[in-house]
Amino acid sequence: MRGERVTSDAVTGGSGVSENMWHYRIGGQQFGPLSSSEMRTLLDTGEIDEETMVWTGDLSDWIPLGQADDLLHGGGTIPGNLQEDGSAGEDPVLPRPEGDKRVVRPWVRYWGRIIDLLLFGVMFGLILGYIYPRMLTMSDRILGMLILFFYVFVDALLLSSWGTTPGKALLKVKVRTGNGKKLRYGDALQRSFSVWFRGLGLGIPVVSLFTLIFSYSRLKKSGITVWDEKGGYVVSHEHIGVARVITTILLMIFFGYLIVLGDLQS
Repeated sequence: MRGERVTSDAVTGGSGVSENMWHYRIGGQQFGPLSSSEMRTLLDTGEIDEETMVWTGDLSDWIPLGQADDLLHGGGTIPGNLQEDGSAGEDPVLPRPEGDKRVVRPWVRYWGRIIDLLLFGVMFGLILGYIYPRMLTMSDRILGMLILFFYVFVDALLLSSWGTTPGKALLKVKVRTGNGKKLRYGDALQRSFSVWFRGLGLGIPVVSLFTLIFSYSRLKKSGITVWDEKGGYVVSHEHIGVARVITTILLMIFFGYLIVLGDLQS
């Protein structure tokens, strides 16, 4: 049933009354078009649920199935790919899914992670300075590697509970499973470790340069990172806006000031 085109009889239900045709996404793959009755069958059998992202000609964007319940059971409207006589016209142009490979913003993701790491670094330094001040005298390189390692666990916790992180939230980036759910902690932890190893090169200066370049190139070329492709995760972007851009710049200036101040005091 998946991915098959429904005939005009199925579209009209054999009664001549046109019916909405649906598309849905699971695990980064898109299926459809399907009739309302077929969608209800998938829902009844548990193949899809209320959090599955769906789209039909009446919608301007993808939404969770639970929000389309009235449309799913209503029918009676002419979808975008049917002529008024019920014959099939051109295929509809589906809206671009969130996280679709055509929506690639590697620099937005990069600066979101930098903000997260700087925020965590400040908190980590304050806690470490209170518990064991002597550790703050270690080299900046080793301290930075420690911050990256411990942030893996915090990153997983934030993704599994919020579906985003402070830096990502500021830049309107979310991470979800293929059917729109938040990641479980174990899955988020596995993803975060993969980012730490494959994307950030464990924080080792020369290694991290190569891993960052490779990850950037792959994301630009294929539209998805290794860790997101392996887990079937979807990274979605929304319009950021001028206010958030200014806030990001001010935050980076503030963190830069803290770094310079710390160097002067050391």
